[in-house]
Amino acid sequence: FLSYCARLKPTTIEDLELVRGVSKKIISKYGQHIVDIINNVKAMKKTDLVTIDKEVNMPIVDSNIKNLANFFLQIKAKDYEISLKLVTDSTDLTYFLAGEKYPSKLRESWRWDFFGKDLERLKNGELLIGIEGKKVTFIEKEQQVLTFN
Repeated sequence: FLSYCARLKPTTIEDLELVRGVSKKIISKYGQHIVDIINNVKAMKKTDLVTIDKEVNMPIVDSNIKNLANFFLQIKAKDYEISLKLVTDSTDLTYFLAGEKYPSKLRESWRWDFFGKDLERLKNGELLIGIEGKKVTFIEKEQQVLTFN
């Protein structure tokens, strides 16, 4: 009913009666209040209206990278015996992987210390994922010295 009111903007009780989903009981009890609110808002100057800042566009991160990062965080969370839901969510992980220009909880406080630092190292190729026996392990990448003749 609210979406119809927003679209049709009834300014009289008669107009309100034409709005789909509004019963006669609601009109008799609240109709005048609804019409008054709509008329008051329509009379306001645009500068007096509340503006809502547009949400920053969600950055695009390759789904394979995001899946690998999520896998990494699941293993770390299990090691620390903490629910991954307490660490991050999908949106926050996307912001983290997209770079430092996006705010992310994974760059703050305990999340950074326990999860973010290592995820950043994985992202930068400084930490590798391996398998030893039946266990997933994380391996420090050895620094390779390149020599030129």
